[in-house]
Amino acid sequence: MSKTRGPEWTLGFSSQPEERGDTPLSIEGQVPDWLAVDLVRNGPALFTVGGDSVNHWFDGLAKLHKFAIAGGAVSYRSRFIESRAYKNAMRWRRLASQEFGTSGRRSVVEKIASIFSPPLTDNTNVNVARLAGRCLALTETANINEFSLQDLSAVGSFEFDDGLKGQITTAHPHFDPDTGYGFNLLTRVSLESYYQFFSIAPDSAKRELLASVPVSRPGYVHSFAMTKRFVVLMECPFLLEPLELVFGFKPYIENYHWRQDSATRFLVVDKSERRVTASLVSDPCFCFHHVNAFEDGDRIMIDAAVYENAAIVDQLRLSNLLSPDQSVANARLKRFVLNLTSRSVEVERPVEGNVELPRINYGSCNGKAYTFAYGCSQSSGGTFLDQLSKVNLQTGDVRVWSQDGAFPGEPVFAARPGSQAEDEGAILSVVLDGKGGRSFLLVLDAKTMEERARAVLPELIPFGFHGQLFPH
Repeated sequence: MSKTRGPEWTLGFSSQPEERGDTPLSIEGQVPDWLAVDLVRNGPALFTVGGDSVNHWFDGLAKLHKFAIAGGAVSYRSRFIESRAYKNAMRWRRLASQEFGTSGRRSVVEKIASIFSPPLTDNTNVNVARLAGRCLALTETANINEFSLQDLSAVGSFEFDDGLKGQITTAHPHFDPDTGYGFNLLTRVSLESYYQFFSIAPDSAKRELLASVPVSRPGYVHSFAMTKRFVVLMECPFLLEPLELVFGFKPYIENYHWRQDSATRFLVVDKSERRVTASLVSDPCFCFHHVNAFEDGDRIMIDAAVYENAAIVDQLRLSNLLSPDQSVANARLKRFVLNLTSRSVEVERPVEGNVELPRINYGSCNGKAYTFAYGCSQSSGGTFLDQLSKVNLQTGDVRVWSQDGAFPGEPVFAARPGSQAEDEGAILSVVLDGKGGRSFLLVLDAKTMEERARAVLPELIPFGFHGQLFPH
C-alpha cells in the first residue's frame, strides 16, 4: 500500500450525508436502452453522532441508495435505515449500540441487561436481498430490517416464521438460479454452540434446517460457498470465544481471536441428504468474500478472495484508514480444490493481482462452472481499492477500468436480456470521485470494460459494501 496520498483520500468518512427524494441525474455518455433495473446499494454512511465517532469502517450507520434506471435515464434517492441503533442515536445524540468494532455509550441499566442478552446491533449496513417476497437489509447479526423498494422507507424488523434460534448469520445468502430456493447459515452461540445450515423456499418465511453442527469456537463467517449439490462453509481460524460474547462488554469483533496454529476447515453439507458429508482442512487463511463454487466430478472448486491472516479486520479501523501511514493488506484470488474421494484440499492461484468485493454473472453462473469474475482491486502504488478488474479465470487475462483519484465500489453485473455469452451485459459501480468531491454511477460494457456512461450525483456517497438488482 502506497504511503503517499492526495487530499482526495477520505472514502467519505467525514461527510455529512443527507437523505434525498427522487433526483434525476445528469448523464455523460449513453446508458443502454435495455437496462431497466433498480440498483439498491447498502453501506455505512454516518460515522459521527454528537461527539461520538465510530472506531471501524463496518460501524457506520446504514443508508440505502437506490438508482432507478430505465429508458437511458437514471434517478437517485437515499434514506437511512431506521433501525433501533439509528433511532436511538438520533434520539440521544450519541452512539448507543454495540457495533462491530465500537462500544456505544450505554446506561448502567443497559449494561446490566446486556449480561443476560448480548445487545447485537440491528444496524443492517452490509447487503440487501429479496427474501420471502420482502426487500430486506442485512448484516452479520440475525437482526433484519425490511424496507419499501418504492421509496426506501422502513417497514419494520423482519422475523422468520419458524423456531430456529441464533445470533449470527451471513449477509450473503445464496439463491439457486434454477429453483429459486435460498440458503444461509445461522450460528447459535451459547455454552453449546451450533452452525445451522438452512434452506428457504421462494416467497416463504419458514426456514428448513439442512444440518446442525456443534462447534466449540465458531469461526467468523462473512460468506460461504454453494454448488448445485452442496453448501460449503469455509471456517477460517478467526474463532469466537462464546463466553466472551455472551457475558462480556467488548465490541462484537473483539470476541474473535486469530489462531495461527489452527487449520482452515471446510464443512461440506449435502443439500438433498441434509447432512455434513465431508470435513476437510487446509492451511490457515482468512476470507470475507467467496467468488463462486462448482463441482467437477468428485471435486468441489471454490474461488475466494483470501488474506494470509485476519489482520485486515484491524486494518479497516478508521484510525488506520485515515492515517498517513496506514497499511491495508490485499486479498488474492485463490481456488480451493476439495477432493471428496481423497479427503484432501489443494490450493491454486488462478491469476496474479488482487481482488475484493467480487461479483459474477450470478443468474447464469452461480454454483456452476464459469469463466469471468469482476471485482475491485488496488493498482500498483495505488491507494486502497482504486480500480475495477475483470478476470478471465481460464486464461489469466485481466482488464481494468480506473480514474485518477477515484475509488470504485463493488461491480454489479447486469445481464442483457436474451444474452447467451457469460459476459454480455453491463457492470454497475458507484464510484467515489475523491478529486471532484462527489460520486457517480458508472456503467461499463461487461465484455470490454469500456465506459458507456456515468450518472453524476450532486454529492459524495461514502464508500459502501454491497448492492443488488431489482428488475422492473
